[in-house]
Amino acid sequence: MTATSIVYVYGVLATGADLALDPPPGDLAGIAERGPLRVLPSGDIAALVCDLALPEGRDLETILEDSQAAQRLILDHHLVLARVIGRHTILPLRFGSVFTGDAGVIAALDVRATAFQEALGRIEGALEWGVKAFCDRELLGQRLARTVAAIRALESEIA
Repeated sequence: MTATSIVYVYGVLATGADLALDPPPGDLAGIAERGPLRVLPSGDIAALVCDLALPEGRDLETILEDSQAAQRLILDHHLVLARVIGRHTILPLRFGSVFTGDAGVIAALDVRATAFQEALGRIEGALEWGVKAFCDRELLGQRLARTVAAIRALESEIA
């Protein structure tokens, strides 16, 4: 069985970034073979990519139908970005951003170069934080119902 190779893109960064491209822990064998991380430059920006070997006759969507395969690929995407974000400004792309070859990645970078450069400038030096909230669903429902009723009353008054 032969494999088809696609280029998986993790994110966009400035070309001046000196990255240590050691792969994150974890083995994707059995799902798809991920090649080493590499930087694909285009002008002042670059894409952080790897080559992803897909088994013959399968595409990424088909592989993602297997929840364990999807979980491993999502974790790999997260781990790669987490390692880079700690040391460099990178504009993460959504999970599953793939191209048939390097030329497609470079063309996409060229088309959106200005937007990517502006976005990188906005997030330079910024930190990303996540927030998780836990609540009593019943109490939340009651409060939301009162809030919605109050908003409806105000809208009615305004009308």
